[in-house]
Amino acid sequence: MASTDAKLLVVVDELNKVKETLTKVEQTATTVSQQVGPKGDKGDTGPAGKDGVDGKDGVDGRDGKDGIDGKDGEDGVSVVDATIDFDNSLVLKLSNGSEIDAGQIIPEKGTAEYNAFMTRGEIIPTQSGNSGKYLTTDGNNLAWDQINISTADITGTLPIANGGTGATTANAGMTNLMGFTSTATAAGTTTLTNTSSYYQLFTGTSTQTVVLPVTSTLQTGWTFHICNNSTGDLTLNSSGGNLVITVLSGTTVMCTCIGTTLTTAADWEAGYTDFSTATGTGSVVLSTSPSFTNITATGTLSLQGTSSSTSSFHTNQTTGTMTLGGASATGSITVGRSTGAQTLNLGTGATTSGTTKAVNIGTAGVSGSTTNIAIGSSVSGATSRTTLNGIVIDSISAAVSAAGSTQGTATALVSNINNVTVVAAAADGVRLPTATAGMRILVRNSDAADTLKIYPATGAQINALGSNASFSLTAGSTTELFASTSTQWYTF
Repeated sequence: MASTDAKLLVVVDELNKVKETLTKVEQTATTVSQQVGPKGDKGDTGPAGKDGVDGKDGVDGRDGKDGIDGKDGEDGVSVVDATIDFDNSLVLKLSNGSEIDAGQIIPEKGTAEYNAFMTRGEIIPTQSGNSGKYLTTDGNNLAWDQINISTADITGTLPIANGGTGATTANAGMTNLMGFTSTATAAGTTTLTNTSSYYQLFTGTSTQTVVLPVTSTLQTGWTFHICNNSTGDLTLNSSGGNLVITVLSGTTVMCTCIGTTLTTAADWEAGYTDFSTATGTGSVVLSTSPSFTNITATGTLSLQGTSSSTSSFHTNQTTGTMTLGGASATGSITVGRSTGAQTLNLGTGATTSGTTKAVNIGTAGVSGSTTNIAIGSSVSGATSRTTLNGIVIDSISAAVSAAGSTQGTATALVSNINNVTVVAAAADGVRLPTATAGMRILVRNSDAADTLKIYPATGAQINALGSNASFSLTAGSTTELFASTSTQWYTF
């Protein structure tokens, strides 16, 4: 405001100066008019004067007051809906609520005008003979067509969630629906979901825990094909941590969802379908009353029944051989190992009249080898009773020839009963086997003249004759020796 007042003062000052100048001009003109004579002739027009200097711009005036607002105009009316009425008239509904009937635009259906109108293609091609088809266009013309999924009528990809394959090719569709996942076992955990592959392959040299999906996210019938090509076992658990099945190394299991409410193994069914390796021929053997032919087992073979079950071997065999233990194997073969009362039968059962049953225990061997057969308990304080029914036949050497003149060169005895028929000289002898407490040996000297020398094994003695000393048995005599220890023999 102060600036504006200053400008006004400047303008007023300039106007005053102009006024003073005009006053002086008037005074001068009056003086001149008083001094001159009468008016002379009009003089020639003088040259045009120079343009005066432009004056300074005047100060802007103040803005005028706003004018009074005009009246609002009336609302416009628009078309908010258009329909074809029952008589094929076009009805326009306006925004103010009113309607305008624009008149019939399509002839009445069923009339000649209607048929002619429709067949001219002004709306759609004729519908006659085109039931179930859909309307298509090439960009210029309308036509009826049928949907053909083998052509380009349908394009795009139908997602798996909508019942499709999520792919546009057969290979990609199979991959999406079935899928393949390979996992190396590492003693870890693999958790499957409803997006996991159908085919699950496990490789490696360790074990692995596989957790099946939560069944409420599946449909019954949802299946996983689990192939274990690793050297360790797979533990297949439900989502709640319950064991469904153990997938052994080299086997394949098919696991199918049979319920969608539980997190336990009860909502799953699992079974073996194939094996990576197989041996033997014939049919698959089930668990109840199986029949085997030519079983070859390496390692441990266990045949376990219930507390009252019966296990039978070769019950229907009429010829052939059942062998327990290999020809060159070492170790022990145990038949019967109950800690309670138990009956072990070897070769029992009636035989046909007139036939002979042979039960051989330790009969095979190689010259120079030793076969030890123990019957009954050898535990101190335990009582063992051995009953031999019928005729007991001991091993016998019916014609032994004595030899040598020392313990080392004497003929070795190999039977329980030994009949020495030849003693060529008084120094010839026989040698007892290495003693085992309880062993009994019978020796007869059937030579007609010479005395037989009986030597113990090296380091043993007979009666009190001293270590390695011989016992003399006169011609025609018989003696029985028994071992009380591994180094002591007695005669009786």
